[in-house]
Amino acid sequence: EKEEVEEKEEVAGEVEEKKKEIDPFNGLWEGVIEHEMLPEPVTVNIRITHEGSRVIAVASSPDFPEEGSEEIEGKLEGKTITFEIPTEIGPVVITAEIDAPDHANVVVMLGGFGSIEFELFRIEVGETGQTISVAKKKAKKDNGPQAPDSDWKLEGLRSLFEGRGVALVEANRKDEIQMVVQLFAEFKLPVRILGGLEADQVAELLLAHQVGVVVEPPWIRREENNDFVPAARLRQLGIATAFQSESKMGARFLPRALSMATRYGLGADQALEGLTSGAAKLLGIDDHVGSLRPGMDGDVVIHTGFPFDLRSRITTVFVNGEEVLKP
Repeated sequence: EKEEVEEKEEVAGEVEEKKKEIDPFNGLWEGVIEHEMLPEPVTVNIRITHEGSRVIAVASSPDFPEEGSEEIEGKLEGKTITFEIPTEIGPVVITAEIDAPDHANVVVMLGGFGSIEFELFRIEVGETGQTISVAKKKAKKDNGPQAPDSDWKLEGLRSLFEGRGVALVEANRKDEIQMVVQLFAEFKLPVRILGGLEADQVAELLLAHQVGVVVEPPWIRREENNDFVPAARLRQLGIATAFQSESKMGARFLPRALSMATRYGLGADQALEGLTSGAAKLLGIDDHVGSLRPGMDGDVVIHTGFPFDLRSRITTVFVNGEEVLKP
């Protein structure tokens, strides 16, 4: 009888030890993201593994299997995991807080453009003490090789070399612009000049290599006591142009600023094209944004008059195909 009691105590101890070994973070998590910026809900699967404070998350979506998976590295502090991803709109910060067993609240801060909140539920518990290298092997696609490590800082370069993107290089002096155009031409890579103060002085070179210019503020400049619009001068030379605000939050001021530029030689149609279809074409994304055509992405704003007329007022707005009602 004594031996039986000791055996029961030993078994109970083993069960208790196994309970203690369950890691609250490691494993496969699943969630559904719903947001006004998304046309429909998106399911995400995230396999999380940590070694101390270092966290590796391999994210994918069954809704977009052709996209494969992406790996991001984060940091664990207490019950909160934080990821910071550099993007063109600024850093995207993701925080996931474990507030209950197998449950996490996630907040995605979109670089000053709002946030997205959703929940994650753990659907598969990972092994305690599992190393990150082992977890990567488990995250590979079925019947396929393990995807190579991803570095978000280099994703832009990958899209450039794969022919899916264009390079934006800041250059203002004549010699700088010449060097940039010739270098990218040598490697047969598409490039656009950002700034281009002296771009009109190398117009033939830009036209020969089909290089456009993204003009930055101020859009009205003074030369020999005369006001002029650099973009208008470039357009007269046949160089494609677009406009940028040089500020993360400056896009909302572009229409008003360009309305002033139309008084100094920039055509109203040219200004509108430089913000819409012309800009999309320069960036190589005119196949899905930049113009109002069937199958294109984008929101619609209806004015009482021409957008650059300061007397025009907005009457109707459509976002994701649905009218936004006035508050």
